[in-house]
Amino acid sequence: MKTGALIGVPFAGGMQFEPEALTGGFGFVSPNLTPDPATGIMSTWDEQTFITRFKANRIHKGSPMPWGAFSRINELEVKAIYRFLKTLEPVPNKIGKIVYEPGEQLPKE
Repeated sequence: MKTGALIGVPFAGGMQFEPEALTGGFGFVSPNLTPDPATGIMSTWDEQTFITRFKANRIHKGSPMPWGAFSRINELEVKAIYRFLKTLEPVPNKIGKIVYEPGEQLPKE
């Protein structure tokens, strides 16, 4: 779906991104960004871990996140993003696999 319409609870993950040339044929399912302790992808990250991930300027294989571009935002902005995400209501939503190699099928919705 590429309509921009929300699917499910905001930030709880599960939106599918079909493979395309821009992603090198990889498909993705958005992760649960809520602070749910059991299913939130960043629930165990502290603020410094979050900042380090953004500022490291590392490419994470298959990740749709443009980490290089985000490495240039200032630390205050990264802290604001982290603190915002921590204010979200925890939503139990186990996503499982996030990155799908070229040729792998995304799960049925």
